[in-house]
Amino acid sequence: MKLGVEARRTWRFDIEAIALSDPDGIELELVGQASDERWVPWPDSPVDHEHAIRGFHSVTMTVAEAAATFDLLVGTMGFRQSGQEGRRTRFETGKGGPHSVVEVVESPEGPEGEESQGSVHHVAWRAMDESHQAEWRETLVKAGRNVTPVIDRYYFKSIYYREPGGVLFEIATDGPGFTRDESPEALGSTLSLPPWFQVRRERLDQVLPPIVVPINLIPGRTKSL
Repeated sequence: MKLGVEARRTWRFDIEAIALSDPDGIELELVGQASDERWVPWPDSPVDHEHAIRGFHSVTMTVAEAAATFDLLVGTMGFRQSGQEGRRTRFETGKGGPHSVVEVVESPEGPEGEESQGSVHHVAWRAMDESHQAEWRETLVKAGRNVTPVIDRYYFKSIYYREPGGVLFEIATDGPGFTRDESPEALGSTLSLPPWFQVRRERLDQVLPPIVVPINLIPGRTKSL
């Protein structure tokens, strides 16, 4: 509230969350359930470690008809249903809990999503390596999904397909990783581009807005990237 952002407290599946909208109107939630697995606190964060964001909790998808989406998630992708509240159904994979949750909201009357500035373009899932990704591609093709060939993104490799409700899914490898052309200490300090975008560097430097990162709680001290 101090920053002028309207927010409200809400509960879902017995977990408290703070709901708000970003400047583009996308609904976001800060969920009171987190895991410290693989999480390393940012030493310069203006938020103390106890209250810092640990990562993504879950993804919510809205579809007109949910049955076919449920079939893909459970029958092909290995999710399991773990809860339901009205027209919202929760699915989890692996050990469950934060980072493994997708929720599907069935809303026939809802507007059809469009890919545009300020929208969520796709949902990405992780593959352990290229072999694992290839196995997933074969499984999805057999399940009737129209899957792209493997696309080299320089920092990782990806395949894409749409689930029956129209949401775009990606399965991406972890490697080679973002340290391919930057040291861990320098990550995010400059604009890094794959080789085929280097010819557009000057233009991108001009049109991309700077990212201003607060480095501490002292007013006026920030770092621009």
